[in-house]
Amino acid sequence: MLIQAREVYTKAIFLEFQHQFEQAVELNIKCVTNDGNIFYPVNLDCASKERHVKVQSDNTLSCSCRMFEMKGVLCSHIIKILRDALNIKEIPTQYILKRWTKQARVECVQDMYGSEIQELQQTCRYRSLFLSSLEYQVKLRRVKKPIF
Repeated sequence: MLIQAREVYTKAIFLEFQHQFEQAVELNIKCVTNDGNIFYPVNLDCASKERHVKVQSDNTLSCSCRMFEMKGVLCSHIIKILRDALNIKEIPTQYILKRWTKQARVECVQDMYGSEIQELQQTCRYRSLFLSSLEYQVKLRRVKKPIF
């Protein structure tokens, strides 16, 4: 999982995932079935707050800490269940959000109608100002007397 995360995620998100992965090592889990629903109580020790990871009907996992829903990064509780209870060695694709991947900025930006946007306005403005400043610097270098 860590190798895959390093290859896919940006550095900042990988470091957060790595931290969660390391925390998952220390967690204890047990499987509980209740009325056909499967959930896993997860805790560090008997004294710590217990989190519950539930297996949804579509085989996705949700945790009571709601870290994935809030940050978009898997929590240590879900990582523990994926690795130890479900024996999954790679991060399932539904848990890899495109916005946190290295490929997020490679693809074209689309508007709400699906049309590709050539350049964002801020980017276009920045590029225009940058090129203007370069031209100005070149003109200043051609002048033999310093202006200041």
